[in-house]
Amino acid sequence: MSLLLAYRRWWCFFFMAVLTLPTLGLVLPDLPGPVRLMTTPQERWWVHATERLDPFINGRYGFRGLIMAGNATYLRAMKSTRERPVLLGEGGQMFFTGEQTLEQSLGRLFRIKPMTELADTLSRLDALLKARGAKLVVSSPPNAATVLPEKLPAWARGQMTHPTELDFLTEQMEKRGIAYVDLRPILIAAKAQGPVFRRTDTHWNQRSSVLAFNAMMAAAGRPDLEIALDSAIGPLQDAPSGDLARYLGEANPTGDKDYGEIWPRLLERVASRFAWMHHSACKFEWPAVERFKPDLVIYMVTERSLPCRGQPIGMPPG
Repeated sequence: MSLLLAYRRWWCFFFMAVLTLPTLGLVLPDLPGPVRLMTTPQERWWVHATERLDPFINGRYGFRGLIMAGNATYLRAMKSTRERPVLLGEGGQMFFTGEQTLEQSLGRLFRIKPMTELADTLSRLDALLKARGAKLVVSSPPNAATVLPEKLPAWARGQMTHPTELDFLTEQMEKRGIAYVDLRPILIAAKAQGPVFRRTDTHWNQRSSVLAFNAMMAAAGRPDLEIALDSAIGPLQDAPSGDLARYLGEANPTGDKDYGEIWPRLLERVASRFAWMHHSACKFEWPAVERFKPDLVIYMVTERSLPCRGQPIGMPPG
């Protein structure tokens, strides 16, 4: 069966002719028209021709505003964070997923070579400090996903396996006889009395920081430097900050750190001098330690930053 009846085929030629008429005006003589405001094209007119047209099209083409609003509503309903390094868990708990943090906590990422280098570096550091009459204590603030697995989505909990890099560090420190504090059981037990991590932030809260401080002082052989939790922090308060919330555009964070903000206030009570230096993924400066001549060195690196990426600067070989 033909697509068009015989008598309708002629209409195709008629409509094609009508559509072609404006084009013929480009080559056929034309009658004089009204005087134009610009008789000759502006020089290089094509350079600026779209300066106003492009923004107009970008802002209105294809119901852009409606589609974007609908997409945002859908993503919120599905608890999607798009391509931002944030995972939404149970009860609105946010988890940082950058730097392969989630895979590390789940045991899906195990970098054996840099983790072995970390253990070797700490052994050398421990030996050098002991020779100078100083003590080394090692610990690692765990990732939120490590301490709060019950708040992870079900698909993430189903992928958990062992050993993790933190398991490896714990085992190595015990084997090598280095003073070490595993903060995981401490923080997990503390969940029964209140939150241990900020809901919208990568880092733990001040309560966890004080608990870690006390555990480190006990491991250093100085339980007299511990501080009562009630005297260190007040009642819980809502805080409009959180680096993960900022990723999602939901807050204006004022900042929060693992222990950098509160530990100086705890140390200044009892220490004559104290100093802080970044670990730099094992590339810290040993000469600075020698100049300071500390009695106690705390090597405390967040779980996601544990693996070594180099060797300490100026440290004698083991």
